[in-house]
Amino acid sequence: MFLAGNLLEHGLFEREHRHGTEFWVLEDSGSIQGVFGATMQGYLMVQCPDGDHAVWQAFAQCVAGRLFRGITGDAAQVEHVMSVLGIHADDVALDALDPLMFMDLSDLPDSASDIRAPSADDWSLLKDWWRGYLVDAGLNTADDANVDEDSATRATVSVQENATRILTVEDQSVAMSSINARVKNMVQIGGVYTPRHLRGQGFAGRVIAAHMTEERGAGVKQAILFAASEMATKAYEKIGFTQIGHYRLFLAKTPVRLGGQL
Repeated sequence: MFLAGNLLEHGLFEREHRHGTEFWVLEDSGSIQGVFGATMQGYLMVQCPDGDHAVWQAFAQCVAGRLFRGITGDAAQVEHVMSVLGIHADDVALDALDPLMFMDLSDLPDSASDIRAPSADDWSLLKDWWRGYLVDAGLNTADDANVDEDSATRATVSVQENATRILTVEDQSVAMSSINARVKNMVQIGGVYTPRHLRGQGFAGRVIAAHMTEERGAGVKQAILFAASEMATKAYEKIGFTQIGHYRLFLAKTPVRLGGQL
């Protein structure tokens, strides 16, 4: 989804935006066998289910010399890439294997929960929420020098782009849901967050259900997400998501220069 979403959003030649992506394609007899990407921010993405060791080595050579911040994708494929990148254990900040979950939105009951798009007045709230999300998900630590900058950037994007929804209960903002990739009639959900003092009341499931009800009304037919905890998995299962695999998220402590003896 990130590969296709970045391509649709930014095209082949965007080199300024953090999600601008350089792509490589593996072909065999005129048929595409794999697609590989590296964003300007330093994240790698791969989709090549049948790639052999030589393919992963070739990709490693393509990205040699770049700054590497992380890689996301199918668990087995990420393992192949990591095996040829030469990343040391000391460089690892997060290596998570999360359930990958799917829903056909035709199976989603209509939601009557109140959600709204954020406004500029929500920026401070969203900055706090994104900070909590980044720390809880292991994407940053509470004392990370970058966590405030990262959360501020995400808050700004949430206000400026039509991808985040806030759930309100009795005029109180209690949870958020965001879409981090969109491809035609399918979306990928990310950034689901409920403040700690409000957890255990089903708000995460409610905000997603309401958000997806809205998206279904706009023509979206399918949704995927990856769950960061057992509690989150159960919340998503309650509204109709089922596990279809595993999604691996690997992050470096600091940007790592790729290269060496590949």
